[in-house]
Amino acid sequence: MNKRFRKNDIVIDLTSLLDVIFIVLLIVMCGQQLLSDTTREAAAEAEALQQEADETLREASALQQYYEKHSDAYENTEKYVKFIDVVAYFDSSVRITDRTIIVSSGMEGENPVTQFAVTAATEESDYKQFQDYLTSLIAPGEDGETVPVILSLNRNDDNILYRDEVAISNLFTYLSEQYDNVFVR
Repeated sequence: MNKRFRKNDIVIDLTSLLDVIFIVLLIVMCGQQLLSDTTREAAAEAEALQQEADETLREASALQQYYEKHSDAYENTEKYVKFIDVVAYFDSSVRITDRTIIVSSGMEGENPVTQFAVTAATEESDYKQFQDYLTSLIAPGEDGETVPVILSLNRNDDNILYRDEVAISNLFTYLSEQYDNVFVR
């Protein structure tokens, strides 16, 4: 029963091969563990980002509702208060004698933005036209009912000429003296 190996018989020692297989198996299992840990971390991070996005969306929705209500309230204030914003500016790349006055009234049924060109040659008539337009916005309606009017100007702005600022401020003062419902901001 003792069998002798012959020269033709090949003996393969599998012990070292088993060591290599176990090492490869250990590396694969560790890699799977790291991959599953990374996947769990990524899933947790994605969940946190999703919750943050949902919270931001709820906040944005609440803000949108607030702004819609505020916008409705602002639009309805037009019945009780008129806001007239005047912006005077000049374009320094053109000539300083050519200026523009923009009147934003925001009132229903009217053109909310009106522009007036003011030049050195026709300055007096241009300001007269501007005054007449403001007077038409301020004057009491057909029913005789007046609402407070708030006039504002881009004072102390680099885009307004000092002489325009003074002239428009004087016009505002004149209008506030003529009409009890006019207030200057």
